[in-house]
Amino acid sequence: MIPLAQRYSRSAIALLAIAVIAVALHRALAAHVDPCADPDRVLHLDAYGHDYKVEEHLGTGDRYPQQRLDGTLPPAVPGGGELWFRVVRADEPFPIYSKSFLITLLLPEDRSELRELRVGSDALPVHRVFDDSLGKIRLTRYYVVHGVRPVAHLLRSGIATAWQQLLHGTLPVTVFVVTGTAETAETLPAVEGAAEAWLSAAWSDFRAACRPWTGRG
Repeated sequence: MIPLAQRYSRSAIALLAIAVIAVALHRALAAHVDPCADPDRVLHLDAYGHDYKVEEHLGTGDRYPQQRLDGTLPPAVPGGGELWFRVVRADEPFPIYSKSFLITLLLPEDRSELRELRVGSDALPVHRVFDDSLGKIRLTRYYVVHGVRPVAHLLRSGIATAWQQLLHGTLPVTVFVVTGTAETAETLPAVEGAAEAWLSAAWSDFRAACRPWTGRG
């Protein structure tokens, strides 16, 4: 594996350098493009219900504010805690690359994996982050949409489309997150099910607001 890694290391470095140059030039030009047919509706999807708030967040060093939406969902089991959801939409994805806490709160022993979530004919790459070091099971599920396309890895997608974005404008990034706590292992499936139901509903609403997604991965 070492010779193989050395063989491709120069190519990987070259691709990364190209992407960095493209991003730097693009940020200087400050061009943006949103392929979503109705982007304003993304912050008011039916899946959010009525118990949520929308605000703009401008982090240190950020040039453009992010639109951030936070809300709650009913408990997955009687007597359990509420589920919490967040939607982050940014015209420039660069802060999200380095600020993972914008997506999910970090815990001491976070473990993560990538799972496929079927929504009709679509297969969404959903990240599952969980922690059971505190006795209870804290679970976060989220997926990232680059433009109108769900992607498993935002940085890879950014590198792959660097020159396209330089020519036509930076694509916005939308992140859908839902977090819940299972008191016991027996209640975990119910929390997982509620999280998946919300993610599925949010994706269906997003597709209705934006143009249909026809790809995978």
